[in-house]
Amino acid sequence: MYYCRHRSKGIGELACLKCGVKYVNQITSLDECIDVYSEWVDKCLEANKKGCNEFFFNDDLLSLNNLEDKDIIDQTIE
Repeated sequence: MYYCRHRSKGIGELACLKCGVKYVNQITSLDECIDVYSEWVDKCLEANKKGCNEFFFNDDLLSLNNLEDKDIIDQTIE
């Protein structure tokens, strides 16, 4: 799993290195990778309860396409 962030833009991204699944969310200056990961797990549990596959594609979450031209810092999580 890796974690990218761009604090000045308020964007945090997590991605699984095995399957490539990604999660992007808005962050604050206080958020760390564990906070974004916890939110991702909570969203997964909520989506599973609702049985809704489109849960992660609503307007509240940021699109990965918006991140292509931004200066993002990569940190590998072991």
